[in-house]
Amino acid sequence: MITVRSFKPGTPHRALAEWLDAWRMQDWDAMVVASQPHWRKGHKDPRGALVTGCRDLWLMDYAISKNHKPPLRIVNTLAVVPEMPAFILFVDLSVRVRYQFMDGARPVREVSTRIFARLVREHSDGTPAAADDAAASWYVNPVSMMREHAGRTHVRTLAAAPA
Repeated sequence: MITVRSFKPGTPHRALAEWLDAWRMQDWDAMVVASQPHWRKGHKDPRGALVTGCRDLWLMDYAISKNHKPPLRIVNTLAVVPEMPAFILFVDLSVRVRYQFMDGARPVREVSTRIFARLVREHSDGTPAAADDAAASWYVNPVSMMREHAGRTHVRTLAAAPA
């Protein structure tokens, strides 16, 4: 089984595994810490945003390919979103997830699918960082994860619990 310790510290794979482990444990505070600082700064209540986006999705397990080496991408955002940092360094990682849609404490559907998570290299204050900047870290952009859940395939409706 792949765990957080399966990945080298300071890598995008490790950052994604930490975020997913926090989601699986419903440790919303750990998810906030592992989420992109620029995203956190844009939310009055980032913890509440994560709870709202993920509480009804019970993450059961996930698999990140250790051998997947995505290309680093640099995007100039000034032309699109003037309030964003000028350049963002990111990678998109593919992850296989299995989760259940919950209705309160009762699971209603199970989903197994592959999604793409965007990981961004930033300083803890949300400023962009270069790939070789030792003071920066990789963080998960939560919007990329939550957007991916809409319209997923391989959905299985679970039998209703006996009355």
